[in-house]
Amino acid sequence: MKQRSLVLIISAVSCTGTLIAFGWGITNTYNQKLDNLTAMVVASAQAEHALQQKLDQLLASQATPVMATDEVAIDTLTSELLVARTLAGLTDVQGAGVVVTLDDSRNGSVIHDSDLLMLINELRDAGAQALSINGERLLATSEVRCAGSILSVNNQRLAAPFEIAAVGSTDTLYNALHMKGGVLDVLTDWELTVLVEKREQLTISAFAGNPTALFTSKP
Repeated sequence: MKQRSLVLIISAVSCTGTLIAFGWGITNTYNQKLDNLTAMVVASAQAEHALQQKLDQLLASQATPVMATDEVAIDTLTSELLVARTLAGLTDVQGAGVVVTLDDSRNGSVIHDSDLLMLINELRDAGAQALSINGERLLATSEVRCAGSILSVNNQRLAAPFEIAAVGSTDTLYNALHMKGGVLDVLTDWELTVLVEKREQLTISAFAGNPTALFTSKP
C-alpha cells in the first residue's frame, strides 16, 4: 500500500476536518468560501422563518374570498419558502444520483475524515444538489472529523462502512469520481473498499437539527 500523503497524516494527528474548507492546503480562498456558504445557510434558515410568518399572516387575513393578487402573493411566498428550506437543508430532496459505499480495508487501513472529505468535495464540484453520509444530511456548515476510532458528522458519531448518497446528474457524478488519477484511484491505492452505484431514484432526508447551531456553536 502506498504511503498516505502529508494531508492525511496531518488529518490523522489533528482529527479535525471541515467539509468545504478541506483541501491540500487551507488558504484564504477556502476560508472565504466557507464563510460565504455558512452565511448562506444561516440566512436561508432565517429567511425560511420570515417567509413562513408572512405566509401564515396572509392566509390568516383572508376573511373574504382570496383575490387574484393574493393568490399570486401566496404562490410567490410558497415558492420562495421552498427554495429557502432547501438551501437550509430543511426539506427532503429526491432525484437520480449515485451512492458511494466506503469501507475499511482488510489489511488494516482505516477510513479517515480526509477520505470522506475528498469524496464529498468531488461530488459537490460535480454539481450534487444534496448529500448525506449514512443518512445524515450534509450542509455547508457540516463538519466531518475524527472522533476516536469512528467519525463525527454533524456531531453524530458514525462508523464504517460509510454510505455517501448524492442527488444530481447521475452520469456527471459517476464520471467525476472515475476520472483517471481522481479520488477513486487515490482511495483504491490506499486499499480502501469503494463501490459506486448509479441510482434512478434517491431520497435525501432533511436535516433533523437546527442548521444554524452547527455554525454558531463552533469556537
